[in-house]
Amino acid sequence: MSEPNAVSNELRSAEQEIDAEYLSNPLMKLPRGEAMWYLLAACEEYLMARVLTGTDPSDWFAASDNLNNFVRFPMRWINWSCPNGDCSIPPLINQDRYTASQALFRLSQSYEAFSLAYTYASHSLLTLQIEGDHHIRTDGPILREHRAMAYDYLTNTGANDPPSAVPIYNLIAPSVRVVGDRFDYPLTKRLVRAAAECVDTHQYSLPGEWRIADYTMREYWQVMSILHALSGIHVAARVAAANKGCRNRGYACAPVVAEESALVGRVANYASLHTETVRKVLADLTYGAGDMRTPDLALQPLVELAPGHFAWSPSMLSGLATERNLVTLLQRMPESQRAYSELSTQKESLMRDSICRDLAELDIRTWHGKVPGWTANEVDLVVISDSEKCALAIELKSFLMPAEPREVIQKSKEIATGIQQVRDRSAEDSSHLRKLLGLTDEYRLTWVVASETSVGGGWVHAADVPVVRASHLVARLVRDQSFGKVAKWLEDQEYWPVEGEHYSRERSPETVGRWTLDWYGIVPLADGYV
Repeated sequence: MSEPNAVSNELRSAEQEIDAEYLSNPLMKLPRGEAMWYLLAACEEYLMARVLTGTDPSDWFAASDNLNNFVRFPMRWINWSCPNGDCSIPPLINQDRYTASQALFRLSQSYEAFSLAYTYASHSLLTLQIEGDHHIRTDGPILREHRAMAYDYLTNTGANDPPSAVPIYNLIAPSVRVVGDRFDYPLTKRLVRAAAECVDTHQYSLPGEWRIADYTMREYWQVMSILHALSGIHVAARVAAANKGCRNRGYACAPVVAEESALVGRVANYASLHTETVRKVLADLTYGAGDMRTPDLALQPLVELAPGHFAWSPSMLSGLATERNLVTLLQRMPESQRAYSELSTQKESLMRDSICRDLAELDIRTWHGKVPGWTANEVDLVVISDSEKCALAIELKSFLMPAEPREVIQKSKEIATGIQQVRDRSAEDSSHLRKLLGLTDEYRLTWVVASETSVGGGWVHAADVPVVRASHLVARLVRDQSFGKVAKWLEDQEYWPVEGEHYSRERSPETVGRWTLDWYGIVPLADGYV
């Protein structure tokens, strides 16, 4: 869970007990492939219940996002602890194993809080103290300085509308065949391409010609588009099978199971790609590939149940962010660090272009580059309103939304670096910048750090340098049509959400085994914060 640090021996002993709780689950005694099948089926049950009850699509996507977090630990537990062995495909359905998979899934939801708490405590951002026999009390910067956490939560609105499942259902439902507790359906190139058009709502920001090791971004998108289509068809077929009376709502066929060569051939055919290209993309998408120290099913959704046989949770895959997950995967795979570094450098330029494009309708001019006479590095972006005699000097930070506590800590360090960079630049002789850009002393010059995603942890923020998400800054400029108003909003740090008005912090104790942890969650109080 965490590395040794400022945590007492008594708490470390408790940690070992908490970490071992999953070992008592019956799935841990199954062959690895079979246990993984049952876990994938549990993922499907979690989401299928929402599909069959007509849950609002936005709620379904939120549930899918939660699932990505909850399934992370159970899959690792199975991967680490289950004995070697293949899965009978499909396995013999067993009620006890179904119950065990649900129990393991529930355990992970509570365990996540313990994992967060111990990791932050190991980095001195949280203090843990045992009260009574088995109660762990929490305190520290992470819990006290929660405005930044709430800000990230409230501004993470997402860019895509959820796709409608109705068109796919109408395409596949008439041809679904049901036999007992199983179902089947025919696949054609025409059907898959039609389904791909229905589910392809993803908006891509990276150039398609960029090469990632053995394939381009466009080729990766094409493969993922077909996997999304196959997943959407399978989910729709299961709904149709349930409506036709399939026993247990088709649980026996919940995950998609495919022989590797057949899957490679199908995807290559449907996407009009070379089979070797498809094979390389699917290899990177296979759970644990690339020497991943802590593999993540959200990044590598294909699971090898047995040599040459893949499986995946179609509902879960349907909710994945295609482009973001590839970049995150490159960041974590040791052999892809160079490719990720190159992407990161180029993404800052794309981020700048995106901001300029979004502000193009305003009466502004923009500039970026080196300032003669300055010792500090170049300025990432200056947005100038000559009519209002106001300029925003922006330090850009382009990185992915952190998904794990270590990533939160690392991104917070990058935000802290951005804050210091703003201090260094604002300490320079401003006359050099003003002369270069034609800004007289009448012009108001405001410095700000603009992050593409997270603003980091609250412990790195300071009163002298505003830090906001770039999308939030752009939205305010477009909405207010006033640089002066936005400059004041930044300088006074009025962008922070207010507890009790925009969000509440609710106590949410979690229990694993005999241990209970004090924990808290952010709850939004109103829509439209941004």
